[in-house]
Amino acid sequence: GLAERITVLMEEQQPYLDPDLDLSGLAELLSTNPRQVSHTINRSFSRNFYEYVNGYRVEAFKERVQEPGSEKLTLLGHAFEVGFKSKSTFNDVFKKATGLTPSAYVRGVKKRSEKMHPDD
Repeated sequence: GLAERITVLMEEQQPYLDPDLDLSGLAELLSTNPRQVSHTINRSFSRNFYEYVNGYRVEAFKERVQEPGSEKLTLLGHAFEVGFKSKSTFNDVFKKATGLTPSAYVRGVKKRSEKMHPDD
């Protein structure tokens, strides 16, 4: 079904990395119409288009900040790299998704990795 196709597309082609991705852009990638895509996302994932896309961006951000060398970019730099357009949107979306601010999340990640590698 379309829901599976949307998921596969998001995971394999990562269109969410494009900050200008919109409903019609996603529909085009799926060769279907925006209304259909919107309806399917609402029904199958219980979120609207932007919530759905930003969910992927949040996960991509979380992965990036755990990679070695991620300190080279600011948190906002990473946010832009995963497709967020503004600092305020990023902060709002991230906090809604995780219950933490981005910087609190990253501090937590760093603490956990220090526990795992106490000698680094």
